[in-house]
Amino acid sequence: MSKPNESSPLSTFVANAASVLCCVCLAATYLFAGYAACAAQPTTRLLAQNTCSADASPYTYDQLVQLAVATRDYTVEGHDGLLSDAKELLASRVVSAAQEASSEGSQKASAWTRVTNSVNLSSEDDSLQTMYAMASVSDAYGLDEDAMSHLEDCNALITKAVPVFMGIAIVALILAVMLRNNKKLLGRALSWGGTLVLTPLFFCGIWSIYNFDAFFAFFHEVLFPQGNWTFSANSLLISMLPEGFWMGMGALWLAVTATACIISIVLGGRMKRHAA
Repeated sequence: MSKPNESSPLSTFVANAASVLCCVCLAATYLFAGYAACAAQPTTRLLAQNTCSADASPYTYDQLVQLAVATRDYTVEGHDGLLSDAKELLASRVVSAAQEASSEGSQKASAWTRVTNSVNLSSEDDSLQTMYAMASVSDAYGLDEDAMSHLEDCNALITKAVPVFMGIAIVALILAVMLRNNKKLLGRALSWGGTLVLTPLFFCGIWSIYNFDAFFAFFHEVLFPQGNWTFSANSLLISMLPEGFWMGMGALWLAVTATACIISIVLGGRMKRHAA
């Protein structure tokens, strides 16, 4: 007969299983924390302000920043099934910026001659078709169908993944609460959860520093095997969100996730020492 202070084999197994599951869920949560920091609207605005290039663009610097934020909203936010409305809203913002940039007296007006000779920018009937007409002259003027398709793919991936990761974070919290009286197992989950992410994160960081283009291409080939993610250097999408923008995103994601992992490892180590 077991003593009151002894754990049964079944309860020990359950506690160890909960610790392992908590470790995995914490690792996923730390990755999600990095994404959440990157996906915030102020992050997009700040990075766009410091990276977008208006020199070769028919849009002004301020317009590119505003359009970068609008593109972020379209890509990251849920559309409640009204994708067509969200698409039309983004297109209307691009067309509105085009009308302003091409207006008489604007510093960019001369760059719009090719477009204004063939596209009626004052039309308010269908902003999406107007934007596509602008892009048919050059993708520097508007987001073409390939760009919009890629943004839709990003939105589909994000809106499906975010609820899953939020659920995993809740499971991690529940398991941590369940293990709160077993500091050894909770400390193990915290330590290994941080290590599980920090190790591959370190190698990804080294790879991106050594060859960011190769890392960026690999990342996109894995997530978007359909391959509609390459655009010309002077396209509107690249002018808004150039390579420097994505390098900043990667650095922020790395910093936030690594910080969470280090805190978790330190806290877990202290718990294990306390339990010992």
